[in-house]
Amino acid sequence: MRASNNYIKLDLLGYLRHFYVVFILSFFLVSTGINVLVLVQRQAWNIPWFWIVLPLSLILLIAARWLIMKLSAQLRFDWYTTSMTAEEFRMIVHLTADELNWNTIKLNDQLFEGERPMEGMEGAEWITIKRTGTQIAINSIPHPQKRSTSPSFVRNNENKRTLIYNAAAFMRGEDVFQLIEDRKKRKEEAAWTESEWTPKNLARRLLAYGFIALFLLLAWASVHEAPLLTVLFLVIGGGLGGMYIWSDVKVILRKRAYRIKQ
Repeated sequence: MRASNNYIKLDLLGYLRHFYVVFILSFFLVSTGINVLVLVQRQAWNIPWFWIVLPLSLILLIAARWLIMKLSAQLRFDWYTTSMTAEEFRMIVHLTADELNWNTIKLNDQLFEGERPMEGMEGAEWITIKRTGTQIAINSIPHPQKRSTSPSFVRNNENKRTLIYNAAAFMRGEDVFQLIEDRKKRKEEAAWTESEWTPKNLARRLLAYGFIALFLLLAWASVHEAPLLTVLFLVIGGGLGGMYIWSDVKVILRKRAYRIKQ
């Protein structure tokens, strides 16, 4: 991995891993479209194939384009103006690394490179921070050398946002140590006390469970017509979907047990 002035440069394997979710999405959507088309044709329904393939192709193009734009933007650095000295830079990076459990790979007066390990089904990320005389630049991407990297954008944004919050607080003369401790306590309390049945969490579950049900339905519908696709849909709906449901249930049970103890 190399850092240019504006973006992170990866090798070919790194780019493939960074954009892998686009390839997976494309494969599943194309497979679904072929499966639906075959089923419709064998049922002799009076639906022209064009009106089946066209909507699916548009969904594929829109989703793939959106993901490509989001993942491409992740490779770019966010630049901020600052008068931070080399010593202050190292201190702020060290404090943020300690707060978010970054593993430091390289740290000097001008550059930080490190990784944030996986937590559950999230992560890991590769973080790069550069310092010039008047600016700092920060980049966080799914780790290009880890096969089990989550495509989620949440933790990458958290890595960048936390570093900037800490740097801005320090430049305002605030006690960064105390701010970090207060933030850790609020985060831990929120993780245990936040209801799992808020509108946001309900919407997330409905979306996730809806996709799981869709793939299981496709597996059932294609069992006689396309056995190979049946296996694919079962892996997604039953395998990955089952892992998500089990993880979700464990979170709910742990929070319930925590509230009972309080």
